[in-house]
Amino acid sequence: MTLKYDITRFADLHERLPRFAEITGELVEALGLEKTGGRGPKAEPASDRVIRDYVRRRVLSPTLRGSDSDERGFYGFRHLVEFLAARVLLNDGWPLEKIAERNTGATTEELLSLIPGQSEENEALALARSFRNAAKDRPSVAKDTPVIFSRRLAGYSPSTPPSASPWSFSDRTIVTARRRAELPMLMRQITGDGAPPSVRRRIALEFGDRLTLLIDQDWLQQMSIADADAIGRTVSSALIDYPNLIGGRDSK
Repeated sequence: MTLKYDITRFADLHERLPRFAEITGELVEALGLEKTGGRGPKAEPASDRVIRDYVRRRVLSPTLRGSDSDERGFYGFRHLVEFLAARVLLNDGWPLEKIAERNTGATTEELLSLIPGQSEENEALALARSFRNAAKDRPSVAKDTPVIFSRRLAGYSPSTPPSASPWSFSDRTIVTARRRAELPMLMRQITGDGAPPSVRRRIALEFGDRLTLLIDQDWLQQMSIADADAIGRTVSSALIDYPNLIGGRDSK
């Protein structure tokens, strides 16, 4: 996905409330995290009260000291990333207690890869790292054994995330939350608004009035993340190569 709304431009952020709340609210809107998808209820807007509550619940890290004093009450880039990652998971139905556990155990890079509109390189690096860590903990596995996602798309439950590690991008719940969160942004890119795709009984996904995807219902029920990614890349390649695909055919 093309990088959009890169939030690393706030890497040097060091602000007090309410300016931090204002910046956070603007990014929630820009990234389409006002709750237009996912499974959870709509979260409260970013505000001084909500942000203080998140610090108290450890969803956000403790506030920072001033650059020229020991006085606390400042918010930085890590807080911004934690808030936006929390909004993704809240929209997906996660309780704040579980989000606090995840945020506390995650690196800033891992949190960034959960937020829509950021470079997918972050996600790829975190995924590769999680596979390496998982391999170290396994007893003995053949070198050519593939890593697969075994849970079915319809069987996901955010209330029972795996407890093997505090943060793992081999964890389907994390990957799924990110993909759900970025759907409104992708829909705006395709159709001009963030309305979700229409789903018909014959399993036709309509992306606005210009694109319809028909898919076998049985395959859909057991589709893996790798399958979904392959579909997207296949369609992309076919569209790019369309002139060659119809080359030599009668255009009438």
